[in-house]
Amino acid sequence: MASSKITKISYSTYSLYKNCGHRYYLENVIEAPDFVPSIYAYFGEAMHDSLRKGVEHGLNEKERINNFVYVFKKLVMDNLQGYPDFIKLKEFTEQGVEILKIMPTERLSEKYIFIGAEELIVEQMYENYSFVGFIDLILKNKLTGKYVVIDWKTSTLPWDIEQKKSDKTFMSQMMFYKYFYALKKNIPLQDIECKYVVLNRLKGLSDRDGYGAIQNVEIDTNESLMEEVLEDLAKTTRDIFIRKVFTKAKLEKRKESCKYCPFNKNYKLCNNESVQEINLTTT
Repeated sequence: MASSKITKISYSTYSLYKNCGHRYYLENVIEAPDFVPSIYAYFGEAMHDSLRKGVEHGLNEKERINNFVYVFKKLVMDNLQGYPDFIKLKEFTEQGVEILKIMPTERLSEKYIFIGAEELIVEQMYENYSFVGFIDLILKNKLTGKYVVIDWKTSTLPWDIEQKKSDKTFMSQMMFYKYFYALKKNIPLQDIECKYVVLNRLKGLSDRDGYGAIQNVEIDTNESLMEEVLEDLAKTTRDIFIRKVFTKAKLEKRKESCKYCPFNKNYKLCNNESVQEINLTTT
């Protein structure tokens, strides 16, 4: 007898649905065309690639910078010519170089043992539903013996950390990674720490503030918070795949989710009605 198909949910799926069920529906159920190339996404991709190689292969500063410049310029040249963001190539490249100058990955070996980068997690939640994700970096503290799960985040400006920590959906990413990595490796939860390392292109709003700022954001993952986010992950999985509920954020008075949505001005795909007929051939 053939085994049942495994349905996978990632943090990005969870986060997209939590921000707007209708946007999730458009992008993942009917697959409406929405892709607009973004220099911000390509910057993050190139930065992640350079940091991963820096840690995994022991690249020095010059090698990390050269890798970033090559990968980033190639992504932009291949995908952004003819788009408004293309003119930002020079400034984003300069800002990325500054970040890599103050993020010395080769020094991590002084305090940590390298465990893995881009670690794949595919762990069963219940029945035929599994959580899937990639962890950017896993280290082990030489002194304490504890594992450290790290997620790199690129940002334009330094985070308002208190505001970020108040966003439960955003903070749940590291809790998912901690829980499912512990499950995968059979490690006690108390032996895993997790944090975001924020790589800011700018130090402040003014050009005079300069480029490059690093923030280390430790994540509180106490038992009650962990239970809360895991319960919400289970509920969200049911809402997406079993109940199939795809409510519009704008109808739940969460219009902040609409600000950067690619469908926010497309009334053929997202209007103010709770029930909307969608014909992709006319969009």
